[in-house]
Amino acid sequence: MNIYGYVRVSSVDQNEDRQIAALREVSVPEKKIFMDKQSGKDFERSYYKKLVRKLKAGDLLYILSIDRLGRNYEEIQKQWRVLTKEIGIDEYKDTLDREIHYDASRNIRISYEIEYDENHKWISETKYDADIVMSIPDSGTTAALGYARASGIPFAEGLVKNRYSGRTFIKPNQEERELAVRMKLNALPHIVGGKRIVLIDDSIVRGTTSGIIVKMLKEAGAKEVYMCVSSPTIEYSCHYGIDTSVRKELIAATHTVDEIKDYIHADKLHYLSREGLCRAVSDIAPNDLCFACFNGDYSVEVPAEQEEGVKYVLE
Repeated sequence: MNIYGYVRVSSVDQNEDRQIAALREVSVPEKKIFMDKQSGKDFERSYYKKLVRKLKAGDLLYILSIDRLGRNYEEIQKQWRVLTKEIGIDEYKDTLDREIHYDASRNIRISYEIEYDENHKWISETKYDADIVMSIPDSGTTAALGYARASGIPFAEGLVKNRYSGRTFIKPNQEERELAVRMKLNALPHIVGGKRIVLIDDSIVRGTTSGIIVKMLKEAGAKEVYMCVSSPTIEYSCHYGIDTSVRKELIAATHTVDEIKDYIHADKLHYLSREGLCRAVSDIAPNDLCFACFNGDYSVEVPAEQEEGVKYVLE
């Protein structure tokens, strides 16, 4: 049996040491660690392809966490369909709480060591007793998968996304935003009906989109909706290329968390802390991260007009 490891970072500037150290702990030989330094948007990665071609019967493959495999949930699902449907993988867990996938036809075992620490902290903060974990696709999917794995609450896809619809939070007015959300997402009553749902997204900007989705889920029969956000509250505008609102339109700039919960009609609401966010992306040093939209600490002077309602991006 050969033991392999796979490492992925999104760019050449990111640090892969943490992933490699974890692979060493499970005795993966250095020469059998394959590493790609590129986006996880798809599986068009040279070293990942080389690795797959090398896998033989009885081989063992370690990957630190599911987001190292990829970032695009649809592509991850497609990859798993190949493994589970075309090849035939059974699933079990070893004594170290690593999730193991066993390939019944090619006899390849693939181990994913899930990053439990941060998700367990998030879960201990929320302590939600729920029936299913759902994401607002696709932005909340990675966090939702981690939450589901760490909590033991099953992940379900209760929202169907229209792939031909664009971003909703950048629409110019509320009427267009609500119409865009209704065109973009549809709730599945047979999935959400009668369920207590942990609903996860990456952020809440104005709160209007989240409110529409919560309403949509309850119209489809959801019993309760517990909203979890995998970032801190966004209280300041972004001047560096993200087309967010002027500050007075950002709901967290003018409302408390409890007020936001009531505004979006969620039964509960929890934001990930800044410290938790840093731990979740620990491959990047905190000093290399931008927190301006969370704490207003911009690296350049911000025009006063921005606070008054004139929206533009610095060049």
